[in-house]
Amino acid sequence: GNLRGVKIIHFNNASAGGGVIGTITVDAFAPPAGVTFSADGSRIIIAKTVIPAGWYSTGQNNSSISLITASDRNATTATVTVSGITTLP
Repeated sequence: GNLRGVKIIHFNNASAGGGVIGTITVDAFAPPAGVTFSADGSRIIIAKTVIPAGWYSTGQNNSSISLITASDRNATTATVTVSGITTLP
């Protein structure tokens, strides 16, 4: 799929009442610092430095991400267990 139409990324945490605990507004053609779109638009790479504090608790199944598109369609991941943040070269 092509994720270049995403305009907002919400970081959700079920431990925080299921609410949004952080938001990044993005533009695939001029993304903010710490956010990169792959050349083919199939991935959004988010730097650890822009992930909101408290978004995940290691080993807890309570984190999700919502993507909102320019046409206001949204998709939310299932809650996931985060075992750590991987740093890519």
